[in-house]
Parts: sequence; structure tokens; C-alpha cells
Amino acid sequence: MLGGCAASAPPAPSPAGAVPARAPLYIALDVSQEGALARLTRTDAARVTGAKQPYGFLYRLLSLRGGSAPRSAVLPFLGAQAGVFLERMPPLEAANGSPAALIAFARSILEGGLRHLAGAAVPGALIADVTDPGGARAYIRRQSAGLHARILPFGGVKMTILSDGQAAAVARSFLLMGNIAGVRSAIATIDGAPALRPASPFAAMHAAAPTGAVAAVYLRLPSRAEASEAGSEGEAQSSSAQSESSGSLTANPKAAKGARSSGRAPASAGEPPYLRELIGPPGSALYVSLVPRSGSIRLVVDRLRGESADPPSTSESEQQQSTQQLLASLPESSWVAAALENLPDALHKVLALAPALAYLSGAAPSPQGAASGSEASFRSAPLPFTAGLQALLGTLAGLGGSSLAGLIAPARQLVGALGAHPRALRQALAGWMGPAALFLSGTSLLEVDGAIVISSRDEARSRAAVAQLGALFRSAHIAVKPLSVAGAQSAIAVALAGLPGGLQIAAGEGKLVAGFGAAPITEALSPSVPLGSATAYRSAQSALGEGLSPRLLISFPQLTAILGLLGANSSPSLATVLPHLYSLSSLTLGVGRIGSEQRTAVVLSLTP
Repeated sequence: MLGGCAASAPPAPSPAGAVPARAPLYIALDVSQEGALARLTRTDAARVTGAKQPYGFLYRLLSLRGGSAPRSAVLPFLGAQAGVFLERMPPLEAANGSPAALIAFARSILEGGLRHLAGAAVPGALIADVTDPGGARAYIRRQSAGLHARILPFGGVKMTILSDGQAAAVARSFLLMGNIAGVRSAIATIDGAPALRPASPFAAMHAAAPTGAVAAVYLRLPSRAEASEAGSEGEAQSSSAQSESSGSLTANPKAAKGARSSGRAPASAGEPPYLRELIGPPGSALYVSLVPRSGSIRLVVDRLRGESADPPSTSESEQQQSTQQLLASLPESSWVAAALENLPDALHKVLALAPALAYLSGAAPSPQGAASGSEASFRSAPLPFTAGLQALLGTLAGLGGSSLAGLIAPARQLVGALGAHPRALRQALAGWMGPAALFLSGTSLLEVDGAIVISSRDEARSRAAVAQLGALFRSAHIAVKPLSVAGAQSAIAVALAGLPGGLQIAAGEGKLVAGFGAAPITEALSPSVPLGSATAYRSAQSALGEGLSPRLLISFPQLTAILGLLGANSSPSLATVLPHLYSLSSLTLGVGRIGSEQRTAVVLSLTP
């Protein structure tokens, strides 16, 4: 495991000790091939991903010739730990928030090996601890044979440089492979330049991370001061790398060490919305740990907020407690249950991440400027820009095909009606919205109930909101009629094409509920048995551990059953996902604080 060692052997040096302190991205891997943890990782990874060889990407990274390195050639000298770092973040599309370039960059390396990093203007390298440095050097000679390799010295280390810009070397007990600038930086760090491991905030986040991780990702956004230095440093390093590939390699790493003594991480100016929403303001850092357990996989995300980040106030703590109570008040029969401390902020995050979903699903990226427009308008509105929601619904429609068409069409009709009068919508929703929750329940299509439940800080305003929303729908020529529901002080039924029973909206019991199905309002306002008393809820709390409270629960057997009834197998996108979902029993997501860090944990329980 990362940072661990066998009791009978001295600790292997951590690859993080060879990573430049300024690196904004570092991925640590436990690559041990033997032992219970390795076998558990292979078994769980194969069940969830369907991959027969979870370590396949590692052998692609270890090849200088393309394809995969032979396992028999690597295993004799490969140690238990490896890591990959980038000394600068690649260019990011800050204008429209699409992660196309970033994802394509990562895919090219994971699928095609480090030779795709050779031509990039981003210094980076793989670092692997080796048990036999001589064997690793012999491996480099075999890999570079016939590839017009040159041997150039750098700080007492012989670097093998290929004509395409790849470089490889063995420095002390580390195998280094990457582009020239990346390998050179690693050598200089090993020789004494500031390293990532003792640097803050990495050291503190690594120490606070859960034990037993087989993979970890550290990602830090630069501060504003660091970002302002990025351009000149990037040009200098690019020029240096070009001179090295032509044969004039500086032989003294002390110069490189001095150039990086500040340990600052340059980055592209203006991070895109999806990174800001995932990590935080400039200077914030993210540390993700993947921890396998018998029968489950745990993903832990720690965030350390940077500039403009204030500690939680008493009101925020009360909001978190209210959110947990709202989740516990949902129906026990829910197979999807989620709670949100701030519904507008959550929708904003969804929109910020929507271009990533669109790109990964194969849909076209959002138009230039669309995401930034929705983001700007959102800050002054209780709901995000409706064009962004329509684009997200379009992506979901593309993913689900005909199986989700019956749900997407009425949702689009609903969003279109609300977006036609943004000022009236703001007035209807302003001043009363507290934490929100949503649920799906039922075992057949005719019995499915689903609703969004918003706690009210001002019951008079939330009751008035029901009538105001009804007026918005009528102005869009959608039929609206009064509804009588036990426990509701004000209620309406909205007729939406393709949705039997339409949408029901009601206010009562300190909540506003908007739902569909047989009895969504009754289930939301006064469930016969609340979720908080269910065994599944108590199991979720136990799985998350101390200090974390549930925010999302999914039961996959019920979810996959409903997707099957909707015809998900006929959708090419969903048909490829369903086999992986069948291997899962449940998902639990929880949030909390561990010291100064914000922690989010996801626990995937596997089917027996």
C-alpha cells in the first residue's frame, strides 16, 4: 500500500521524494504484484471495470517502443511503488469549461504510453522504485535498441534520449521515464532540489489520508501569484527542452535546482469552471485516495481550501445538520436518496461539470462561452441559466436514447416554461429555500415515485411559491389545476406531456415538494417509515465512518431493475454501463471535516 512497507524489509523510498515541489499533479500507485492487497485489487477492479489486467496501463507507461512492456521483462526489477507527475498543468479551456483537451491528454498517455508526453510542452515523468537498478538499466538499453538513442550525462546520471523526445534514466533506486524536461526535473530533485513529499500542503494531506490506499491523486491549483509567473517559466522550460533534444544538455542539475527553489507551481491562467468547482479557489488542493476492502471499494476525496476560504460558521454547521435530518426524513423505500445543503449551488456545480459528462459520453462539447454565461447568470439567480439545463438534458437524452425519452421530454417542457420568465422565477424562489433532498422509490414503472423536497425557511413564501409557479406554467399554455393532498396547505397538478399524472407541487409541513408518480407528496411530507430508521441508512453511516454524514444513497439492484424496465439495454451507451452496475450492491456518499480538510467519501459495496 502507499506509504507502507513489510515489517521484515526496510521502507522503500517514496517516488514522491523525486517529484519537484512545484508539481501541481501527482498520481501515486501501489504496483506490488503479490500479497493479499494486490490480489484484492485485481479481483475488485476486474469485477467493476471488466478489465482482465488492471495493471495494463502500467506496462504501457513502461514501454519506450509503444504498446505494452512485457511483464516478464519488468517484474524482476520493479518495486512496489510508482508515480506520475506533471510539473505544469496542460492548457485548459477556460472559456467554455470543456475538458476535451485535458481528458484527451490523459487518455493519450494512459492508452498510448509516455511517448505521447514526449511532444508536449508540459514536463512530466513516471517514477518507479526498483529493487534492481542494474536490471532497470539493462531494460532501458533493450527498450531503446534500434531507436537511434543517444546517451547524455546529467548530474552524474546517464540519460537515454530518443529522437521523439522520450527520455529514460535510473537515478539511485528510481526508474525515470518521460519527456526530457520531466526526467531532468526528477533527477535534479533526487539530487537535492525541493521535493513534493515534505512540501505543504502535500505532506499534511498525505498524512491525513486513509491507510491502505492503492492509488492516490494530488492536484493543486496555483495561487494567483504563482499563476502570474507561469507564462515566462513555461517559455523558458520549453526553450530548454528544445535545446536538450538537439543534444546540448546542461550537465549540472544545480542550475535546475536553483530555478525551482521556490517550489512554486505555474499553471495556465484562468482555471475552467469544472476544476474550480471540484477543488476550490486559487491555492486549493485535492487529495484522492482509492482504498479497496473485502467486498467494497472506498474513494476518499480531501479538499484543502486555498485563497478566500473561510472556516465554517455556526450557521453552516446548522445547515449541515438540517441537511442530514432532511435526508433521514425521506421514505424508507427510496432506492435513490440524496440531500443538498444548497440546491442552487449544487445545480451550478452540475452545470460546471456538464461539459465533462458531454465529452465523456461522446456528445459534442458545449458551445463557446455557453458554460461561462450560465455561470455568470447563476450567481444572481436562484436557479442556473435554463439554457445550461436544457443542454444537460440533451446530453442525458443522448446517453439514454429511447429508454429515457419519456422522462427527458417532460423535463425539457418544464425547464422551458420556467426559463421563459426568469424574473418571475426568481421572485417565486427567493428568500425561503433551505436544504433540499430528492428521492426515487417503487419497484415497478407504475409504482415509481420521485420528488424534490426543499425545506422552507419561510412557510408563507413557500406556500405563495406554489401559486407563482402555477402561473408560470399557465403562461406557457400548460394545464394547471388545484390539488388536495393530506398535509399540504397549497398544492397544484401540472399536466406534462408523456408523464402520467403530471408534476405535483405542494407546500406543507415546512417543505415544498415537486414530484411525480402515484403519491410523491404524501411520501415526502409524511412517509410511513422514514429512511433514517432503515437498516440501509444505519449501514451507510457505519460504512462512512466517524465524522462523516450521508448525503447520497443508491441501491443498485432496484436501480438496474427500473432501468431494465425502461429498456436501457436498447441504448448503446447504457448497455455498456449496465454490466458494471450489476456488480455493485450499493453506493454511499458522505461529507464531513477532518481537521482543516473537507472530506467526501464514496463507498461502493460489491455484490457477493
